[in-house]
Amino acid sequence: FISEVMDHCLDCAPYPNVVLAFCGALSLQAVLAGRRVRDPGDNRTNLYLLGLAHSSAGKDFPRKLNKQVLREVGMAECVGETFASGEGIQDSLFMTESMVFQTDEIDTLLQSINKSRDARHEQIMSTLRTMYSSANSVYPMRRKAGKEAAGVINQPNLVIFGTAIPNHYYAALSE
Repeated sequence: FISEVMDHCLDCAPYPNVVLAFCGALSLQAVLAGRRVRDPGDNRTNLYLLGLAHSSAGKDFPRKLNKQVLREVGMAECVGETFASGEGIQDSLFMTESMVFQTDEIDTLLQSINKSRDARHEQIMSTLRTMYSSANSVYPMRRKAGKEAAGVINQPNLVIFGTAIPNHYYAALSE
């Protein structure tokens, strides 16, 4: 399946890029198999992928293709562009237990996390780690003041396909 999606992407993309086609196809497979497939060690298809390429190198088409395929199979609600907080990721997965976030210029998100003193940015990294390790169990939602029981996310499947320009990405990293 991954090879066929890659071939289609490379045939149709205005700027074909084998590595980005692979990342796109792999992230598509991961969200389609989410909560359905596991290996003998109970590992799941939660993947965090990063595609680095310069401008006009073909970063956009694999994301567009994934959105088109997921829309065609009735899973359009499983696609997100970006996220602004860990709570936003949790809320998205509570409504749709298998999600793929396809974030262009993910370096800007990393810069926001590194430079901000805002707790919502710090919560993003914690949520990403927790969702990855909770893929084979349940994730209890945060309790909101004055609300009924928060509920749980059963076997959350979070796939991230981020892209960036290499020098911007490396500049956004901190120790």
